[in-house]
Amino acid sequence: MTAYSILLEGEEECEAENFYLKYEDSVFAEDIDLITAMINEFLKRGAREGRFRPEGAVHAIPTGGSALRFYCVRMNKNMVVFGSGGVKTSQKSQDSPDCEPYRLFMVSFAKEFQRKIMENELRWDSANKLIEVVNNALYFEFGNCE
Repeated sequence: MTAYSILLEGEEECEAENFYLKYEDSVFAEDIDLITAMINEFLKRGAREGRFRPEGAVHAIPTGGSALRFYCVRMNKNMVVFGSGGVKTSQKSQDSPDCEPYRLFMVSFAKEFQRKIMENELRWDSANKLIEVVNNALYFEFGNCE
């Protein structure tokens, strides 16, 4: 499995790294350990769909009883793009101000990514890996997600 994260223009760290830096030394350290274990399992065995929490057009981990949500787009069992996330403070993550901006960002990313695939700007090889990759990074622009 191949895992990617999003590096926004002008930023030093990718979105996933920013998420980890924000929560790894906090009261959510155990949740971060669980998320890390899940990602390691994905890397070993593939990103099976049932291992993710559906959040509309995107997914989140962990799937268990954590208030922390780490958003991603599961493209297939061989590829996941990780974004960032936040603390779920209400029954629905859409009503949680710390989560919803990250979820919406990943929804916008997923739409643009799928558009590029449909228009053959991005393609998969026979092993379900992206062909249009430069230096193990994927570069493209999409609109403001605020």
